[in-house]
Amino acid sequence: MKIYCYILCLCCVGWMSCKEEIDLQGGADGTTPKNSSQVDASCNLVGLEGEGSSSLSRGLIGQITTQALECNFLKIGQDVDGVSPENYTVPLFEKWEGATMVNSEVLSSADNTENIHFRSIVFYPTQTYNYYDHDNDETTDPVAGITRMVGWYPRTYNVPVGPEGKPAEGKFDAASSLTVVDGKECVEFKNMLDGETDVMMTDMREGRMQIANFKNNNSTDYDVQPYGHVFTDYMNPAKGYKYCNYFTFNHYLSAVRLYIKVEESDLSLIAWKNINDVVFVNQPSTVAISLPTKQSRGNGASSFVQGATSTLPIEGVQPQFGEAKAWSDPQNMSVIKTPLSSNPDYPEFSEVPSYPVEMKQAISMDKTYLGYMLIQPGVETPIEIHTDAGVFNATIPTTVKVTENGQTTDKPILEQGCIYNIVIDMKANGTIDVVIGNENFESFKDLSPYNTSRKDFEFANSFIIDQQKMKKPNTEWYEGFYFHAMTAGRGMDGVINNPSDNLYPENVNFDPQKVRILWQSESALITHAELIHGYVRFVLNEKCRDTDNPMQGNAVLAVYDKEDNILWSWHIWVVNGVEDITYTIQEAGGGSDPRTIAVMNMNLGALKSQWTDGDDALSTYGLYYQWGRKDPSPGPPSSNYSISSLSTAEYYYMDQGTRNFVYRTIPQFPTTQDAILHPLDLIASANLGVTYSNDWLYRSVDYLWGGGTNGFTKKTIYDPCPYGYRVAYDELKLIFENAKSNRQYSEDTYGFVFKNGFSWNYFPFAGWKGHDRGRTDDTHAWYEVGNLGDYQDARISDGTGTNGSYYENHRGRSFLIKNDKFENNVYKVLNVSPEYRDQITLDYANRISASPVRCVRYNGIGEEPPNDNP
Repeated sequence: MKIYCYILCLCCVGWMSCKEEIDLQGGADGTTPKNSSQVDASCNLVGLEGEGSSSLSRGLIGQITTQALECNFLKIGQDVDGVSPENYTVPLFEKWEGATMVNSEVLSSADNTENIHFRSIVFYPTQTYNYYDHDNDETTDPVAGITRMVGWYPRTYNVPVGPEGKPAEGKFDAASSLTVVDGKECVEFKNMLDGETDVMMTDMREGRMQIANFKNNNSTDYDVQPYGHVFTDYMNPAKGYKYCNYFTFNHYLSAVRLYIKVEESDLSLIAWKNINDVVFVNQPSTVAISLPTKQSRGNGASSFVQGATSTLPIEGVQPQFGEAKAWSDPQNMSVIKTPLSSNPDYPEFSEVPSYPVEMKQAISMDKTYLGYMLIQPGVETPIEIHTDAGVFNATIPTTVKVTENGQTTDKPILEQGCIYNIVIDMKANGTIDVVIGNENFESFKDLSPYNTSRKDFEFANSFIIDQQKMKKPNTEWYEGFYFHAMTAGRGMDGVINNPSDNLYPENVNFDPQKVRILWQSESALITHAELIHGYVRFVLNEKCRDTDNPMQGNAVLAVYDKEDNILWSWHIWVVNGVEDITYTIQEAGGGSDPRTIAVMNMNLGALKSQWTDGDDALSTYGLYYQWGRKDPSPGPPSSNYSISSLSTAEYYYMDQGTRNFVYRTIPQFPTTQDAILHPLDLIASANLGVTYSNDWLYRSVDYLWGGGTNGFTKKTIYDPCPYGYRVAYDELKLIFENAKSNRQYSEDTYGFVFKNGFSWNYFPFAGWKGHDRGRTDDTHAWYEVGNLGDYQDARISDGTGTNGSYYENHRGRSFLIKNDKFENNVYKVLNVSPEYRDQITLDYANRISASPVRCVRYNGIGEEPPNDNP
């Protein structure tokens, strides 16, 4: 799998370099600031603090930070006996194999020498110079021969101690670090590249100690370059000296400081779950670096050693370094999670990442530090991002496009000796776009987009899909749909915080492992469903696009955990013609402003808003819900079904073919978890010790749909309505009261038609599963289908008021009774009190029964506003 990783900003600072940093972050248009300068890829330990911040060493080895670097140095001498200084020329030196190898330390803090601040090198053992009698005359003072040295870090060979435990010298050709690549002598750093160890090598230095009155001639003289110190009086060290480091270090790696930042994703970042590690793939653990063979020289005299030729960077001379000739032994390396350095000039280098990096239920993320890595420069660098959702790949490129003065160029990055801040944009939608087979992400419609007004996703337990939603703005058809499947119901906004009720789930977020089409009303209504990175993606039958007779229907998609248990399920409602009917109603008493109520023009799951001659009224009934549950149950076999049984309209169950029944699950102590784990089943209590026997729960919870006895609070995670809607509280009651008092309704064969201005709203006699209030026998058989309408709401009776003793603990309903059911203006039901005398009766009924739901617009507390970008 591969993800899109966008390099949002890259900031390069000289890693112990002597030039100012470059900032590739730029402005909003991605351009580079005009006054930025290129970083010098060569880096060194010398520099003057008086020359401004650009001349200070930076990076792992700070200018001020004290750190001893254990190095190796080579020393090899050349006898110049018989050659006068004026006749000596510097040769191209290519043979280091006979050199002496010593241990050394470079003190990585500046000394206190005024106006110089060079660094010190300490050799073990202390190094001397090759002395020769130039004229073979023992009576005259000797002069030095040529001594050449080069050093590197980290130490590749620990020279063993000599006699009496004193430091010793070794032979370079006996050390395993000597290798030859392309005819060049190299130092091999075998398996020493681990992501946090710098690799440095000095330039070559030639030097001698001048004694007595040896005459110098700059035009032909060889360098006078003491190693580690300059004596005030060469013949009398007791008079003092100045510490110097005449070696210049080159850095062969590039440093990457890795961040994650997401400006805005189309999907929830929680799809990543936790980031547990970042791995740099196939990073070489070994590098062979050629030894330098020549020393750079300037023109004129050195400002530091009288009579010598200038050779130092601070004298305007650029050193010559060996090259990295071979990278080998690739390994996968985890990002380094310790501080890059403790350089006080760069406090951000002391950052320590915190793992795991927890991804939030959001579409944006502030820049978060992931760690650093020292890598091979100049090559594309693959990385793996290890998350709970899987391992994803990205690549850090070697160039980035920058625009300066109207011209766009490729700016090189990952140069050696530089530190780069790499920021990865881990947009979840970019990942899914690749994972799903390089399909254009725009070809799938997001059913749970991020809503910028409410600053959260449009979570819901059901989704309406009509032909308008099936089309893109350019009228092309979407290939399919997807929704966020890692969060229960309405998300955190819908959680009921009452631990004593032991509600399920305990955590609103979960980790789905697979998805199934649990059931669907039409064969192949959904042709394909899959779980991708925490999102369910599915495709509808192309017949749903038909203009004359489109396929419509209902389906339920469920996601599962590793043990094949259902975690959550969602209702997909494929239907055309869902609209809002808006009522303006003055409540009884007239003391308050009129209420505006918008209600759907059809039952949840219905396929038509009204029955007409020649049609099957069953299509207006919709699906059936036990009170407080989010999951639907299929409707009856016919519009006037009168058989006392659990038979249903035919539906398609998973991949097992057709069914025409549902199971009745009777746990001993049923809870909300039983309802979630068995979304298709009807739940009933074994009635062992329950306080209210007409509930499917062992212990009743009054506010599963946000209502209860004390008014409406909020839409909950158990609400079955789509985003922007909720189960009614008292809205249907007010609509029916108003219609009843004003006689604004009429009856047809299978329901009531309620007039609202020039609009009509149809409420069919859909019946229900279960018996009327107070009855517990055969509670899941169909009851009065085609004769009665039971429109439930979120209210719970507190037992007060008229007939309170009969209604206590029951759920609210608006009861519609066909006129044929009345005898002498009374409709009686065995063992049910009080009797019914009105075709529209506002009362309470069993919570265990399953009835239709008519959703209302959610315009109150916790509003679900329309999306700015639907």
